[in-house]
Amino acid sequence: MNTQTSLDYGIPVFDNQTVLDFDPSNADPASALFLSLFAQLAPLDASISYGALDTLVEQGGSIHHGPMGQFNQQIAEAAAVPFARIGFMGTSSVNESALGHVMPQLTKAGDKSVVLLDSAAHTSLLAAIAISGQTVVWLNRRYDADLDVQNVPTACAIEAALRLNPAIETVAITSPDYNGCVADIAAISKVCERHKAFLYVDGAWGVGCGIIEGYPANPVTLGATAASVSFHKKGIGLSQTSCLYSRNAAFTTHYDSQSLDHFTTSPSYLALGFAQVMHTELTHGEVGDDWARIPDLHKSLAARTADIHPKIWVLGPQDSGAQTADPSHLLFYLGDIGISGFDMVSAMAQLGYDCEKGTFKTLLILLSPSLLGQEEALIKALHRSVKTCLNRKMVTNHQTLRAINPPVLKNSSVTIRNAKRGRSHNVPLKTACGHICAVSIAVYPPGTPILAPGSRIETSHLTYLYTMQRMGGHVSGIDMTTEEPVIAVLKPSLSAVP
Repeated sequence: MNTQTSLDYGIPVFDNQTVLDFDPSNADPASALFLSLFAQLAPLDASISYGALDTLVEQGGSIHHGPMGQFNQQIAEAAAVPFARIGFMGTSSVNESALGHVMPQLTKAGDKSVVLLDSAAHTSLLAAIAISGQTVVWLNRRYDADLDVQNVPTACAIEAALRLNPAIETVAITSPDYNGCVADIAAISKVCERHKAFLYVDGAWGVGCGIIEGYPANPVTLGATAASVSFHKKGIGLSQTSCLYSRNAAFTTHYDSQSLDHFTTSPSYLALGFAQVMHTELTHGEVGDDWARIPDLHKSLAARTADIHPKIWVLGPQDSGAQTADPSHLLFYLGDIGISGFDMVSAMAQLGYDCEKGTFKTLLILLSPSLLGQEEALIKALHRSVKTCLNRKMVTNHQTLRAINPPVLKNSSVTIRNAKRGRSHNVPLKTACGHICAVSIAVYPPGTPILAPGSRIETSHLTYLYTMQRMGGHVSGIDMTTEEPVIAVLKPSLSAVP
């Protein structure tokens, strides 16, 4: 594979100058290309100025015809969507701009409009709501306590919510979810179209959707108004490289005007160089070929669970009410053994494996090209880790596990925006019942909120938080490691603000 290719939009590659010494023969193609690109592009990024580069954004602020526009067109063509916009501050920035700034420009009620928001929403979507002032109606996912998984949003549930709340103008869902399961976007899109609602998809985990063989379709090609993806999750560019896909010209125009506020006259050529070359390799090169082998690796590992333990098995998309899933997400069910995913994460870490997450009954491993040819080693590590957990008597109580259902998010008379902007103070967590939460509280895994700004705190929230902490989960929004945790709540005079 030739890694000395000049970048298409005119940035010269320094063929002979290296800033990083590495042996590419010991690396997979994606890693070798990544290191080679860094060596070539780092000197360019470190330069104070380079006249021939001029600016990635054309004079007058246009991003349609210059280097940035050419790259965006390349991305759109690869995904077979009308519009694409590269970004470098993660899908958080994309989500905040798209849902927080753009959607109110398109809806009839503007910043007073109502959003049907997936309960598995990333915190950036809550931030977007706080920016815009829109009102949220929660779309709570059904939790399967036996399997310890949340089901994907369904067209039927969204149809029911839209009928019950005709003021809803935007539906925002997460797909794929953390476990890789994909909602039926085509059916949901049709429901939204019938009710004249926009559909926004936070598809951070769906980088391969529509551009790699064996992966689900791109949500925009299935009818979604727009979708965000985290390119870096499949090795496209540096960390925080992201993208917005769109099929709506008006949406894209508004997004462009908002995005220009975030651009600088000194853009990161290093970030853009990585993104373009790695995107090309993913869609037309050896790196993409390797990712296309992941579905077969997934099937092979799923067929060999007996080599790990007779009672372990792999959960499929149908177990979460989905029809398809991202094959790079491999979700093991541990409930029949009685050990927890939290303990398996620790045991695997001792063997040098960084598993993505564990829950009460599941273990998630993200498959990547670096695992190709390493199937036997992974099977042995999983088998050894199971034995370690069993030998240490890390066996859990099934009845206790089944009882810990995540609290559902409830609609509130206090908007997220007012709760975020209101005056707050800290109270002991153990006495917080009845107060209005001023921050977003999430438990990782899965990292989705159980309390949003404006939510009323109930006993079920405290029980869940303390139980998850004891099991090995991590709470964001509260420091649970202190002797007496505190939580930010609205001052009483503001709790009744509509």
